[in-house]
Amino acid sequence: MPDADLDRVKVALAHRYRITDELPGGGMAVVWLAEDLRHKRQVAIKVLRPALAAAVGTARFLREIEVLASLEHPHILTLIDSGKVEGLPWYVMPFVEGQSLEDRIRREGALPVDEVVRIGREVAGALQYAHERRVIHRDVKPGNVLLSDGHAVVADFGIAGALDESAEGRITETGVSVGSPAYMSPEQASGERDLDERTDIYSLGCVLYEMLAGAPPFSGSLKAVATNKVMGSVRPLADLRPDASPALHALVARAMSVERDDRFSTAEELGAALAATLPEAGPERSGRRRTVVGAAAMAAVIVGAMFAIYRVQAANERELWIARQLTAIEQLAEDGSYAEALALAREVEEVRPADTTLARLWPRFSFTVPIRSDPPGARVSRRPMDDAHNAWEYLGETPLEAVRFPGVATALAYMEDNPVQLRFELDGYRDVEVLETAILGVEYRNVPPLDPVRLTPEDSLPEGMVRIPRFTASGHAFGDYFMDRYEVTNRAFAAFVAAGGYRKPDYWEEPFLKDGEELLFEDATGLFVDQTGRPGPSTWRLGTYPDGEGDYPVGGVSWYEAAAYARWAGGQLPTTTHWSRARRHYRENSYLIVPRSNLGGSGPRPVGLNRAMTTLGVYDMV
Repeated sequence: MPDADLDRVKVALAHRYRITDELPGGGMAVVWLAEDLRHKRQVAIKVLRPALAAAVGTARFLREIEVLASLEHPHILTLIDSGKVEGLPWYVMPFVEGQSLEDRIRREGALPVDEVVRIGREVAGALQYAHERRVIHRDVKPGNVLLSDGHAVVADFGIAGALDESAEGRITETGVSVGSPAYMSPEQASGERDLDERTDIYSLGCVLYEMLAGAPPFSGSLKAVATNKVMGSVRPLADLRPDASPALHALVARAMSVERDDRFSTAEELGAALAATLPEAGPERSGRRRTVVGAAAMAAVIVGAMFAIYRVQAANERELWIARQLTAIEQLAEDGSYAEALALAREVEEVRPADTTLARLWPRFSFTVPIRSDPPGARVSRRPMDDAHNAWEYLGETPLEAVRFPGVATALAYMEDNPVQLRFELDGYRDVEVLETAILGVEYRNVPPLDPVRLTPEDSLPEGMVRIPRFTASGHAFGDYFMDRYEVTNRAFAAFVAAGGYRKPDYWEEPFLKDGEELLFEDATGLFVDQTGRPGPSTWRLGTYPDGEGDYPVGGVSWYEAAAYARWAGGQLPTTTHWSRARRHYRENSYLIVPRSNLGGSGPRPVGLNRAMTTLGVYDMV
């Protein structure tokens, strides 16, 4: 902290505290030894570093730590004062003569088993007291366990939580970690917000491990520590402290379980299990009973802890599987294989619904949209459009507020190349099938989305047709209309040819334009012949379609022929805009279905085709 800041703090606090020295501190605060002038005692004043103070809400931080002043426990270092100096929060705690547990382990290495158990029980008692008051430490580590006359006193209780709450997620921007990676639980290390008391139990397990082994259970880079935590990769204590009992080995393993449900449920339970690992001394007359009780308690701890170890091994295998799947999902998303990434992500979600890494990856390969219908209550299913053999996947009943689809909202090309079909079913109404892109909440190619998808009663829909709902495009309003459900087939078009459709001018109302000049009816229809010169589509021979293709969509017809057929059938040919609405976001754009040209030349208006149509449909205005 700059000297100018230090001077301002000294001046502001001079009426209460006389700062005498600077003490070793952590990454979060500068620590001074001071004399409390009012009560004639030594205290430790901690002032948040400026970068951290800028990230937290000072007023909220001070409110968060007020509850700490109410913690009165022999193994908790209480808060006795707090405030701020020009935006820098500070708080005061009693100064404890002695050393920290971190200092002792660094100097002596592994501690005797009886001291490990005693210190562990004292810390567990402090945690239980605070947990009952809904205060979680979130930074239990040897550096925060002070040894006063050999007894443990836990410092900075709840400070990490107060910092995190008041920073509202911005604290990572400071480069300062709230909590120590080597000791924090896997859920805390992964950034989960719903921490509970078991995060402190995990951290205490790490402290117990270090007291027994003389070194932390995890070391190395931050990435290596985080990976080993999630995988549960830690050297067994039995290899490092064979003199400790199997019950103590198993107890520490249970406290350090990857899954919080596999740990001790309370600090009190952990403290009791610690007590049961030591032989209990007592008067001769009660020795046998105590030995029996102690042995039974130890056996219970060993059995429970060994079962926990088995569950930890299973959890480790699960964590390894999850880690591999997340890597595969990220690679699939990078490759643009969105559907495969989504399928794999759903498998991971079933195993761990709230995985934070998966939450970060979702937008890279999927997006969510609401699906609504009018009337509501329709059953919605989907399947890939290009694979009719796939079973329909049931999504639920409308309204559905957040249905997830593969792809990303900006990658419309992927959706056009991998169309997904949606089916709406409601008793008393005709089934409706649309493409997923039809319900995207954005206007696409000047066509608005279907929101909601309107359903048509069974008795109000012409056979073989679907209702296309009203819409507004490019500033023009279009009413409801019906359109053929399927393309016109060769067989249907053959009926038009047989009925003399090519010889009756009544069906051919539009002027024939070629190279800017209008043709007579006889001259124009003489151009619409099959491969043998007979009236009909250009793909036919001898006035008919190939054998076995009666139910195929008719092809090789011009826009003029299509319009004439539509009038003969009692309808009219859809315009480009109507096609766009009906086939919104289809892989073929409407300008490919109905190319704008006129008999191969250029005319004053788009009334013809210069190549064969691929599909032909008919529609009626409602």
